Amino acid sequence: MLTKKCSLELLKEELKNCKSTFKEISSNSKKTEYLCANTSKTVYDFDQYKNQSNPKLKSSDAIYIKNDKLYVIEFKNWSYEDLKEKQLDSIKGKLADSCKLLTDICDIKSSEIEVIFCLVHNDIQEPTNNESKNKIRQRPNQKTIAAKLAKFDQQKLNHFYCGIKVASISDVMSFYKNTQK
Repeated sequence: MLTKKCSLELLKEELKNCKSTFKEISSNSKKTEYLCANTSKTVYDFDQYKNQSNPKLKSSDAIYIKNDKLYVIEFKNWSYEDLKEKQLDSIKGKLADSCKLLTDICDIKSSEIEVIFCLVHNDIQEPTNNESKNKIRQRPNQKTIAAKLAKFDQQKLNHFYCGIKVASISDVMSFYKNTQK
């Protein structure tokens, strides 16, 4: 397969029929709950693209292109402390298949494009009075989850992603709000 020289413009052109908003992409399957209310930023519905190009694969929810960076975003309607190993395996599958989908568009690995994976979850719930300090200490933290995903990226995907972030929706939206238009 002859791969095209990769650029953000080429990626935008390939994804142009999948434009959406953070609000729409962060919704649950019934479209009754949204993790994000932002409708001003253009994002690309990567699930829609995947369904059109290779429905057998899994994909992350969104692609956001800003300031010469490509953000691959997965929204999860749970707090990171609810993460189980089975869910982490599912996310690893989406990391791998999203990598494949992007490299099928163009040779992104040899380009200058920074690809960053973002796992976005609900804001952290404050512990209840009944929850013991020991139980709180046993919760996974964002850095541990990011480290596990980064190790998978290193071992299985040959460092496809330049960065892996795990953050709450409010942290992420403040970041995107502060990026240049």
